[in-house]
Amino acid sequence: IDNYKRIANTYGGDARVAFMREFGGLVKRHLRAYDSACRYGADEIIIMLPNTSVDETVHFAATLCESIRTHTFTEFDMVSTVSCGLAVFPDDAEDMEDLILSTKHSVFEAQRAGRNKIFRNELEASQPV
Repeated sequence: IDNYKRIANTYGGDARVAFMREFGGLVKRHLRAYDSACRYGADEIIIMLPNTSVDETVHFAATLCESIRTHTFTEFDMVSTVSCGLAVFPDDAEDMEDLILSTKHSVFEAQRAGRNKIFRNELEASQPV
């Protein structure tokens, strides 16, 4: 979640919880019955999309990013963006630990490219998606 720490520092702890609840609801609306999402650290969300192609994953990320970017968080009358890092198993990693590391690297690259971006760290080469 881009600039999450600023949101938390500006509005306080109770507001942070309300923001995450609303944010989680947005994410949940995009998930299929067999997808999973969980919070990973203060400002990171892991979304697992089993049996999903790279193209479908990119489409999912683009749709989710647009939904978040255009959503006004009601309690704060503000908008937020996300930097999405994508990794595909087994193409981008050999095990779960590598998959998470690859995803974290992709998130870092998306943020470094200016935030509100989608990035996939492929084994052979990295490029913005």
